[in-house]
Amino acid sequence: MKLRYSISWLTLASILMYSLFVFIIQTAFISPAFDRIEDESARRDLERTLNSLKIEQEHISLTARDYGQWDDTVSFVRTLNRDYHQFQYASRNIQKYRP
Repeated sequence: MKLRYSISWLTLASILMYSLFVFIIQTAFISPAFDRIEDESARRDLERTLNSLKIEQEHISLTARDYGQWDDTVSFVRTLNRDYHQFQYASRNIQKYRP
């Protein structure tokens, strides 16, 4: 009977030591590596999101400018306002469309 208890205690101690060893390895090496990988991935995703938002903002800005110019043109056709010629054909406005 004494041998049975000794083997049980030795088995239990071995399992506890192995569990402690695995826990230490995981917290010291594996977990920090995964945390670094996750942080890098999150930063790349954030950069992609910000770039996408910047591109979308530029697209919306161009669309809004086009609609604004169209509104000015429609207003000119309705009212024949002479200021339209001075503003639309000013050299600074034409410069925007030159390559």
